Amino acid sequence: MVDLAAEIVTAVASGAGGSIGSRGAEAIGRLVAGLRERFRGRAESRGALEISLESPEDPVARESLASVLREHMERDPEFGEWLARAWAEIAPGGAADASNSANVISGTVQGNVVQARDVHGDIHLGR
Repeated sequence: MVDLAAEIVTAVASGAGGSIGSRGAEAIGRLVAGLRERFRGRAESRGALEISLESPEDPVARESLASVLREHMERDPEFGEWLARAWAEIAPGGAADASNSANVISGTVQGNVVQARDVHGDIHLGR
């Protein structure tokens, strides 16, 4: 079973850290805006979200947000359904998915780079 809260936290951290493309960043932006709206008036929940956005590499901040999401999903089935629908709109768009696949290239690259996932069929590289 996929841990929806963990998947969302990973995607939010990827968006905040700038490691996803523009389409993924837009999708994550919509999710974050929705979470901000849902957490309006809930300072602790909103704080966990904002801290996670400010410090996407901080494992404590990420786990705190995941805990908040899990708690809200357990207490409020409507929130859980909304979050699952929001995630279903994002995951197929390539922001993140259940496999936690990520392609990251950093530093100076000299030569060719190929990144792929779920290739069905042959790949031929040549000159």
